[in-house]
Amino acid sequence: MKTDPVEPKTVRRKRPAARPAPGHLSDDVRAAWRDMVKALGPHAASASPVGLEACAGQLARMRDAARRVEAEGEVVMDGRDRPVPHPALAVEFAAQAAVRQWLVVLTPKTPAVAAANEGQAGGADSPGTATSPLDELAARRAR
Repeated sequence: MKTDPVEPKTVRRKRPAARPAPGHLSDDVRAAWRDMVKALGPHAASASPVGLEACAGQLARMRDAARRVEAEGEVVMDGRDRPVPHPALAVEFAAQAAVRQWLVVLTPKTPAVAAANEGQAGGADSPGTATSPLDELAARRAR
């Protein structure tokens, strides 16, 4: 009489995040942290935790502002019943610029990244640029 060997059950375990989010972060910022770690891939392990937290905070702020504009419209009424652009548009735009700047800081300095950044016009609103408004101001003063 033959008996079949009992095969052990395969237990799937979640892999721990390459860089778990700090416990003090809000749920929105924690979700943005996970997205940042996923986007950075293997480079997340060597990224500055302060930089990751700052970038995740700005990403969460950008997403919150976008949700508010989506829900309330791009034009709202001010205190004197005049139509004005939604204030969250400015918040969203500023957060986008901050996220772009943090991504430059957090992205490893590889030849491919340097080549992508080379020759682009500076400014906070051009993606992939390696200059910040403070760098541009310092360059103007040096001339």
